Amino acid sequence: MEYSLDGRTPAVCLEAQAHTLLLHITLIIMISEQRNLSDGELEKENPQESSPEENFINVARKVLAGELTGINVEKGDGNLRLLNADRLLIYQGYTPEQEWMKGLICRELPDGSLEIVAPCFHKFYNLGENPGTDQRFHDLVRRPEAKVHFPEKIDGTNIRFYVDEAGKIRAGTRGMLDGGRDPDEEDGKGAANIHFGQESLRIAQERFPDLLDKDLLKRYTPVFELIHPENRIVTDYGDREDLVLLAVFDKQNGCRELTREELSIFAKEHGLHLVGTYAAPSPDFDEAVAGLRRQWEDTDKEGTVATIEENGEVVFRLKIKSRTYLELMRAMKFCTLKQALGLINETEAKSWEEFKQRVHEKFPTAPEEILMGYEIHYRTMEEYNAGIERQIDAIVADYRTFVDQHPQAVSQKDFALMIKDRPDKAFFFLLRRFGLEKLEEMRPRIIEELKKVQPIKDFAASKN
Repeated sequence: MEYSLDGRTPAVCLEAQAHTLLLHITLIIMISEQRNLSDGELEKENPQESSPEENFINVARKVLAGELTGINVEKGDGNLRLLNADRLLIYQGYTPEQEWMKGLICRELPDGSLEIVAPCFHKFYNLGENPGTDQRFHDLVRRPEAKVHFPEKIDGTNIRFYVDEAGKIRAGTRGMLDGGRDPDEEDGKGAANIHFGQESLRIAQERFPDLLDKDLLKRYTPVFELIHPENRIVTDYGDREDLVLLAVFDKQNGCRELTREELSIFAKEHGLHLVGTYAAPSPDFDEAVAGLRRQWEDTDKEGTVATIEENGEVVFRLKIKSRTYLELMRAMKFCTLKQALGLINETEAKSWEEFKQRVHEKFPTAPEEILMGYEIHYRTMEEYNAGIERQIDAIVADYRTFVDQHPQAVSQKDFALMIKDRPDKAFFFLLRRFGLEKLEEMRPRIIEELKKVQPIKDFAASKN
């Protein structure tokens, strides 16, 4: 069943066996219709594209063979392996291959081949984080066959259920096979009093028993977000404990993701809480984003993961976060404008690339949203300082013009009378007193005075 956005659980209706069977058959038919294309139709719809399963396996092989760096490998019992992108890639940037390794769980078989145990999301970026990704999303969304959904971005911990080597059902996070306290989760430190995997299994046992069906998990990997009162990141869900269904991978069909319609059927059949979606306030994507952000104002909602489906396949995702959420998150992480300026002065960084390295050294586990915040602050400082320099150049140019046009203003009294109504008269007095030949010597003082007129915090506020 879909989960309402205000956090209230709709009444759970007991499904009759016939109805459940009908839902199951409908889901199978829908998936089959997507897969049973002729060779010509398949080539037309996905020309020379590998399936997600093939991409997972090909990249995992390179990682395990030592041919691809930047991916951490956790070895589990038996031949289980979890492959997860290192946090350094936030600073260094991802390659297309590394984007597939966001918590993949696989098994090395005796013949050397790999079996996918739990697929993971392909790396998806924040709006504004990667210009190439933004452009690709805008290109896709304009296609007539594109279908765009705006599911709520749940502010919790990513959880996947799977069957381990001993036949036991586990709940893993992106960075931990057993779902333990995960240093690679959103807050960079893990929750203080919670074991993600154990809590997820407890909630499943109490409320979602179908998640403990081994046969179901051998075919499908459902992906959830764990909400827990002791795992608050920014959004306040109160005392709510929940597993919210985000996606389902079908391992018998190349690790294909179920579409929103199929996902709804899957959730109803198995009594799961499906993530709610926002209604787009406009058919135009940019207007829709602006409208959604207005809806999120003065709330702690995280935002949405805009999802594009094309020809019955999930093809792309883009995170769009609420400005209020980002401000709260960055404040909680000490990524305020004041903090950033202090760090810039402390490190004496002369460029964004140099400052980014200093941020990484000081906060090695900071997520990309924090890094984006520091870049915004750094770029704001650059723009502010450049504006101050332009103001100085304009004042000097005006002063030169004034002196050329008023050679008679010899006395201090005449000079004062002639400039008394000018907004920059204080700077004119300074230039007259010391002379243009000492401009460089005066520049720091002029900069200081200009910054008093418009502090950087007021400049930053005027940009929002």
